[in-house]
Amino acid sequence: MRSSAAIQRYHTGSSEDFCEGWLATGDVGYINEEGLLFICGRVKDMIIRGGENIYPSEIEACLTTLPLCLDAAVVGRPDPKWGEEVAAVVQVPPGTEANSQLVIEHCQQQLAAFKVPVQVIFTEKPLPRNALRKLLKNKIIAEYYPQGVHTMTDCSLYFTGRYPRLRQYGSHSSTTPGCPLRRLQ
Repeated sequence: MRSSAAIQRYHTGSSEDFCEGWLATGDVGYINEEGLLFICGRVKDMIIRGGENIYPSEIEACLTTLPLCLDAAVVGRPDPKWGEEVAAVVQVPPGTEANSQLVIEHCQQQLAAFKVPVQVIFTEKPLPRNALRKLLKNKIIAEYYPQGVHTMTDCSLYFTGRYPRLRQYGSHSSTTPGCPLRRLQ
């Protein structure tokens, strides 16, 4: 993002998200044929499965349409073949008989095949959220995936040419050392 109204640095003095007047927000989006901007999610939350970009928010929205699902979180689980696979943590009401096959079949009807979770973990505990109701995925990962999951942060992996106007800026170094943005040729 670039604007005269944007901050130039954090009050702590940290400047890792700033470069040559640009603020790297970490948001991922696309511009449609009509020129409208759509925000799909966050770079650090994106799952990359076999070269396909998967936005967890889309899968979480699908999961929460199930009557048994009170809340849902989706993360990328390491996979030797695809790099990452989709995994879900679903909050269900206490005493509910949860069936992962039912959840997977529901997703198969609503989503592309590569977006369907390969693993579903059920919990009766509320999923951790901050004061703004944003899922705290780091806490979810620590509790339900102690072996760890992948978190992709190199923006340049995501600018694939699908949305040419978004390819203008990627990540990692420009003329400024440590700059999070660089102009792609």
